[in-house]
Amino acid sequence: MMTEKVTKETDDEELAKQLLPSPGNNNNSATSKEEPPSPSKADAAGAANNAEIMFWLFMLFLASVTMTVGNKYVMKQWDYANTVTLLQNGTAVLYLGLGAWQGFLEMKPFSMLQWRVFLGSALFLTVQILTSLKALPLVAIATVVAFRNMCTVIIAIIDYFCYGTKFSSNMVFALLVTTIGMIIYASRDVNYDPMGYFW
Repeated sequence: MMTEKVTKETDDEELAKQLLPSPGNNNNSATSKEEPPSPSKADAAGAANNAEIMFWLFMLFLASVTMTVGNKYVMKQWDYANTVTLLQNGTAVLYLGLGAWQGFLEMKPFSMLQWRVFLGSALFLTVQILTSLKALPLVAIATVVAFRNMCTVIIAIIDYFCYGTKFSSNMVFALLVTTIGMIIYASRDVNYDPMGYFW
């Protein structure tokens, strides 16, 4: 009788250790597992994540629009595309450096491999900014944006032939509509300027 009582108490203690967290001991597998979030918590987290995504998409939209309109204004007043490009990129580097220095951004040490990999991309980005700045005073902002959209089609073609990327029929249709829209736009452009189109 006494043995059964001791065994029952020992079993109860073992069960309590498995189900209840003991102070200072979180190694127990039963206590270390986190509870799955309740549906209301999961919904709230999903809504917060969606709100954050929408916020940053809006900020990207706002930055893109204001930068394009602002660049046109600057280039109409001051036709020095190289200097504007240098100032814009230099300011971006300065902000990144200050952010890393203040601990807001994590920046790993540079290596020669990084310089080799990103040198081509940086060169093409600079050329893209420079040509946009040269074109903006001569043509409508919508023309510059339309040409950027056409770049998406060309990039998709290169992606398909060079990297074997597959596109669904809906994606191909969307790229085709973009191409047709660009052709219609260019053929009816009332602000046509040959130098603007060249840039």
